[in-house]
Amino acid sequence: MKNFTRLAFLAGFVPVCLSAAALPSGIQISPAPGSTLEQISEFSVLSGWLEKKNGVDNTTLLINGKSYDAAIDLVNYDELKFTLETPVTASGTYSVIVAENVFLMGWEGDPSPVIEFSYTVENDNGGGDEPGKDDIQNVVPEGYTFSPAAGSEVPVLTSFSVTTADDMFLTAASRKSVISVNGTCVDVLSCTSGDLGTTLTWNLAEPINTPGFYTIYIPEGTFYGYSETDNKPFIVTVQVTGGELPEPVYFDGEVTSDPAPGSVVSKLDKIAVQYPKLTSAYVGPEMGGIVVSGSDGVVDMPYTLTPDEDDFNEAHVVWLEFASPITDSGKYTIAFPARCFEIAKYPDNWYSAPFTLEFTVSDNSAVEIVGADAPAMEAAEYFTIGGARVSIPLSTGLYLRRTGSRVEKVMIR
Repeated sequence: MKNFTRLAFLAGFVPVCLSAAALPSGIQISPAPGSTLEQISEFSVLSGWLEKKNGVDNTTLLINGKSYDAAIDLVNYDELKFTLETPVTASGTYSVIVAENVFLMGWEGDPSPVIEFSYTVENDNGGGDEPGKDDIQNVVPEGYTFSPAAGSEVPVLTSFSVTTADDMFLTAASRKSVISVNGTCVDVLSCTSGDLGTTLTWNLAEPINTPGFYTIYIPEGTFYGYSETDNKPFIVTVQVTGGELPEPVYFDGEVTSDPAPGSVVSKLDKIAVQYPKLTSAYVGPEMGGIVVSGSDGVVDMPYTLTPDEDDFNEAHVVWLEFASPITDSGKYTIAFPARCFEIAKYPDNWYSAPFTLEFTVSDNSAVEIVGADAPAMEAAEYFTIGGARVSIPLSTGLYLRRTGSRVEKVMIR
């Protein structure tokens, strides 16, 4: 298998996650993307008007991080057939990438866009074209060092880094899912720079410990150097030998809420989960695992999680809102699983640790008091009828006042 060294092919390739991949407008693929095949040997690109580029009868495809040579044949002006020199026969799911500017489209002869789709191979043949030492890629631009080095063995792939003599800076692209391993996007939890800014390290959200060969792809434009020049692509293959997965490192900052933990409220409907200021909170992969429990057991209550991104100063807040308010009196515990949130504080990211919030819902049947005196107001805690905590209430209206274990309604006039 030839080493993948055609950087012109990579210049426009930006991988996307298989679940989110979409064909460019006006293009169809046959067999249809997502099909299950006995092998990947050929496929056709269909569109309104297609032409081969002058003198271009073959190209190189990227399939799960490996390069495959393919012949290009013009079947008709609405179909181009790609035939792989070496078919893919091993069972599995494969991401197929056709680079940009491989052929021409439309009456104006516009260059083709990047095309990505996937196939599943299933057969009883066994064996097949699996990555091996002959497929090790080592495309590292001049002046850079990649770690772990191409061909090296690691028990577990948890991170990788790029080092150079000059400072490097992350671009907006580095915050998106653009890093791929074996052709499939991976979730990069954080990307950090060294003390002098000469090393960038990407930390995988899901470390890899399944033995095998893995090709890491960092596309062009993921970061830039001191001269403000975008990086060229990196393609490096390393071997994972297998080992124990590391213990996860969770964000250890304080988490609180509004209403405050332990508050007595008239209902539970909308809660602001708050991380320290100068951080940003986003929903994480386990956002669906929140459990609400009362004295009678688990409360089956649908909910939504919405990051507060309207104001930068409030970016540390995520709103937990229940589909219907919880109004039955009693004590309630809301358990948030690990990885429910992703917490960012430039340039680092973490997943949230598991935590719980406890509240008491009261029927608020205490005696109504009109015109509370100032000393009592300063000593007590105040909440709106909706359960939001406030400082000393100055606006006219009805409030809940908690003094010790006593909760009462207070009308401010």
